[in-house]
Amino acid sequence: MKNLYLQVTQKGWVAFDYNDLSDLSYEFSIRNIRIGNGCRLGNDCRLGYGCILGNDCRLGYGCILGNDCELGDGCILGYGCKLGDDCELGDGCELGYSCILGYDCELGNDCELGDGCRLGYGCKLGNDCELGDGCRLGNGCILGDGCILGDGCELGYGCILGDGCILGDGCELGYGCILGDGCILGDGCELG
Repeated sequence: MKNLYLQVTQKGWVAFDYNDLSDLSYEFSIRNIRIGNGCRLGNDCRLGYGCILGNDCRLGYGCILGNDCELGDGCILGYGCKLGDDCELGDGCELGYSCILGYDCELGNDCELGDGCRLGYGCKLGNDCELGDGCRLGNGCILGDGCILGDGCELGYGCILGDGCILGDGCELGYGCILGDGCILGDGCELG
């Protein structure tokens, strides 16, 4: 038996036990959640209202998706990933363990979720990456372990960031930019 947490009005997150995801079809329909074919979810995952998972998505243990998140086909999230409201991941995106996309609160407390991170298709994030609210990554971007992007950062397609890179709020990197390990860019930096 597996479990999955869904939001219940005036109760917050509530655990639902299931053998197959189709066992929860009624619960998904009243929350406007759509799960594609071949998806696998680890125990203790949480899905907010309006989430859409494409075909063959895999979520590791304890992943949290805020309201209205959308994952394209074949997305893979390592254990403990947290996505704020309205995040979108293109087909084939892969997130290492404990990645945080626009998520800013502790479970059980009143909080505001970050919004609107967008990752193009084929993006790969290493372990422990953090993306602030409204970050945009073009197709095929690769971030090493421990990268931190402030709110509103934009990376053109094919950008590569080494391990431990830090970008301040509003940084913009053009197509195909490459940063080595440990690079730090302040707020509002632009690289062409």
